[in-house]
Amino acid sequence: MPPITEPAREPAAKTARSKVVCLCDDAGEKAALASALADAGFEIAAPESIVRKATVPQGTPSQGTAPADIGLIDLRRHALTEKKARSIAALLRRGSPDCRLFFLVGGAVAAESREALRRHGEVVPAGRDIAHVIERFRQAIRLRNIAEETAERLKSLTAMNRLAAFPPVAASSAPPKLLIAGEPGPVALEAANALRGGADACVSVFSSGQVMRALDVRRFDALVIAPAGEHDPLLTLARTLRRHPKHFALPVIAVAASEEDAALFGRKGASDVILASHLGADLRARAALSARRSRLLQSMKLFLNACAGDGVRDPASSAFTAAFALEHGARLCARADQTQRPLSAVVVRLQNAYTGAEPSRAALPRAAHLIRRLVRAEDLAARIAPATFLVLMPATAGGGAQKAALRIQGVLENTVFRGDGERDLFSMRVAAGVDERADGACMEETAARALARLRENEKARDAAFTARPRQSRR
Repeated sequence: MPPITEPAREPAAKTARSKVVCLCDDAGEKAALASALADAGFEIAAPESIVRKATVPQGTPSQGTAPADIGLIDLRRHALTEKKARSIAALLRRGSPDCRLFFLVGGAVAAESREALRRHGEVVPAGRDIAHVIERFRQAIRLRNIAEETAERLKSLTAMNRLAAFPPVAASSAPPKLLIAGEPGPVALEAANALRGGADACVSVFSSGQVMRALDVRRFDALVIAPAGEHDPLLTLARTLRRHPKHFALPVIAVAASEEDAALFGRKGASDVILASHLGADLRARAALSARRSRLLQSMKLFLNACAGDGVRDPASSAFTAAFALEHGARLCARADQTQRPLSAVVVRLQNAYTGAEPSRAALPRAAHLIRRLVRAEDLAARIAPATFLVLMPATAGGGAQKAALRIQGVLENTVFRGDGERDLFSMRVAAGVDERADGACMEETAARALARLRENEKARDAAFTARPRQSRR
């Protein structure tokens, strides 16, 4: 496999990681939060920079300060009135309009206080370990990226002024169908009572095997599990469902007895965690919100995968056309400048490994299908030449795009393709080039730099192949 050169990194203010602004009065707690977030790959933003950006008049340059992606307000040691929470939320969102707010609270906070804070952001009970909070951060950023790409792609389809076909983006408001799993006891009984009247159907089972049988015969919008401990098979099931081809989008809400168990369950694979003492007041609303978000996420993914039309999809490969990639890429570049998030491009060129020629037309649809499966739903894969594909990856830095390129390269080179004949089997030789968009660069410049890196990698591969000593035959 030919090496992919690391994209040139400029010492710009733009960062490759998601940015979190943390508001905490206790210096020790703030240092612990910063350490945990840094270990998880987040960048800690200074609150002063966000507040300064929010207070300057509109039209004033922000001196390169990137907006925050997540706002974290630690209330575990300090109470906060609804008026104060509203003012803090308004101030952070003026500096970072797309910022999602999270309130860290203790388990003993009253239900009325949690309800008041929930009007301005998400309320997460947490102790010293915030593994489940970090998982919620990633889910929020993932949902935001897909929503932004859905909006931009809809604008691109409309701007092309051609006949386009795509499914509607809508989430059903019907009551959710919920599945409860756990040993018989007070926790499972209280969860069932809390969901009574707020769900279209509520089914209770005892084991992970019964969960899988229930999912095979009926479709549910969310799964509520009550693990008995760290080694409960239900936690293994939660992690398995995230990799299941059919149930990967199913929200799994774990019921924890304490804040420490909440962090443990979040690390084990639960998408959301709720304390057992909060079941009666919060479970119904949390389950309905998780189910609605899951429906919306699936609807947006279906739109991103199914949108087509005249000049939108390439008939030979089912990938997007170069014209649509150019139209949509301009919007992505403008969006990257507005949000100061990275944008990367990956160019992949395919060749027949035996003849060195372009692959047959019969192999292009499968190659394009594999490329689409190996990237995210919000990434755009377009065919820009007979055997060359361009993948645009919003909110992705050069390092992440390089990993995606290596994954594409490895899978395609280890896949057997069928040619025009029934017995015409061959493998691909794949070269890839990666480039992270420079500040202010247009779509054409980014694609040209990625193509230049592709040619450099091809020359390095050919030189390495030529210099390799040949084995003598006896």
